[in-house]
Amino acid sequence: MSFHISRFGLIVNMLVVALSASTIRADDYLLKESFESGKKSPADWSEGAAVPGVEYVWSDAIASHGKRSLSLKKTQNRFWPIAQWFRSLPYKEGKTNIEVCLKAKASQARKATIDVQFYDAGGEMIGHEWVAYLGAKEDGDAPADHDWGRYSGIVRIPSATKKIGVALQMYGPGEVWFDELTARYVGGAASNGAAGAAAAAPGEAPESPASTEGDGPAPAPIDGAISVTVKGESQGQYFYHPATVDPVGLLVILPGGDGSADFYPFIENIHANALAGKFAVAQPLAMKWRPTQQIVWPTLRNRVPGMKFSTEELIAAVVKDAATKQKFDPQRVYLLGWSSGGPPCYATMLQKESPATGAFVAMSVYQPDSLPAPKNAAGRSFHIYHSPEDQVCPAWMAQAANDALSAAGAKTNFVEYAGGHGWHGDVFGSIRRGMEWLENSHKEKK
Repeated sequence: MSFHISRFGLIVNMLVVALSASTIRADDYLLKESFESGKKSPADWSEGAAVPGVEYVWSDAIASHGKRSLSLKKTQNRFWPIAQWFRSLPYKEGKTNIEVCLKAKASQARKATIDVQFYDAGGEMIGHEWVAYLGAKEDGDAPADHDWGRYSGIVRIPSATKKIGVALQMYGPGEVWFDELTARYVGGAASNGAAGAAAAAPGEAPESPASTEGDGPAPAPIDGAISVTVKGESQGQYFYHPATVDPVGLLVILPGGDGSADFYPFIENIHANALAGKFAVAQPLAMKWRPTQQIVWPTLRNRVPGMKFSTEELIAAVVKDAATKQKFDPQRVYLLGWSSGGPPCYATMLQKESPATGAFVAMSVYQPDSLPAPKNAAGRSFHIYHSPEDQVCPAWMAQAANDALSAAGAKTNFVEYAGGHGWHGDVFGSIRRGMEWLENSHKEKK
């Protein structure tokens, strides 16, 4: 390929670059990192949890600049738990956006992310955004497999931020290397993280962050679903089944899988066969904010680009709206979530002010880094239902949830079942027994 640039054009280009460079002050940078310093480990970076099948590597053989890079290699074909290299950065008051740029190299990587995390004065995570995503975004997509390429993105800094974290994360199998990382404060609009991040092909110069995707279309009305206003004019939807026996409680159910209306018949059967008419049932429908969305139930601390409200906010709005359909005891509001529906149950239950007093979490993951403080669980009840044979959501995570919540003052009940991931055996009997435990726990607290 040949280029013909006029003398005038070359001068203009040089002038634009010079003017752009002059607007970037040295104190705008939080970090310029090539992972060269350190003795036995990279200076200021720490490894995440020990994850089966994952190697944390401070490579001295592969680098885009200098001699070193950070690497994550995962051999097990599972996406949880997450492995990550992490470091924290101080926050400068008044800054509104942060840009993160780095080079990455990938070998058959199914899913890796660069995550920017925000912490308040108490050290609690108040939000996070992916600035880049490497790997397959849809079923059937090929994994990331390329030489060094530039990734960058801009995200907005929440107003209560006191500390910023940068995490280089590995979800699925494969191998990734990271190098030449910079983080700096910038003005202007955020690019909605990974959805707006620019990724230059290997060997190309980095581009400016791409424009954000347009907002997804408003959800189409679903027959039988009730529309509910969540924030401003934003609309969510849910199905509702009234109770038939007084006094009435409310059970909010967040299905696993894609959280869609396809679970309606199963939820209807739970209402008919597991609750003895004692509970009204509300089934919120998961929102699809982007075609490439990976997280089924986004939360306040586990967000996706373009989301207008979190699952915690949707649940609160559904509970409030359901109260207009049938009077129920506000102290007998419970959550039931399985698989992908489990994390938003934990997230809702661990808010300082929660619309629910208890939760039944089945066959799911527990990720404390994406949740509010466990101390908020004090006085609340958790029935945790998990199979030790589960190969999708590791059983140790369910046990960790039980231990952490119990230590924080929650009342917990950990029940194991045979068969691996999914509902097995006497499904409705298992749900009935879990709900009976939550009810008895509620009575004990009176």
